[in-house]
Amino acid sequence: MRLRTFPKFNTTGRSLIIKFKLPGQEREPSAYLNECITALTNYLVDEVADRDLVGVRIRNTENVQDKVVGISFSRRDQL
Repeated sequence: MRLRTFPKFNTTGRSLIIKFKLPGQEREPSAYLNECITALTNYLVDEVADRDLVGVRIRNTENVQDKVVGISFSRRDQL
């Protein structure tokens, strides 16, 4: 984990690299992705105060030309 600054929001945050495993053939990919994103979000807000800002940026480290997917910064209690 490393700290990263976000000048637009005048804040500092954590930067994590998380690799998703491939879903098994018996699992539907969209349901699997939904479970992964939910688990990731729960992990991120676990020890965060309600007034702290939380946001998620997902990018492909293997193909950097893919567009970044982002969930805007919101207060934890609004996420």
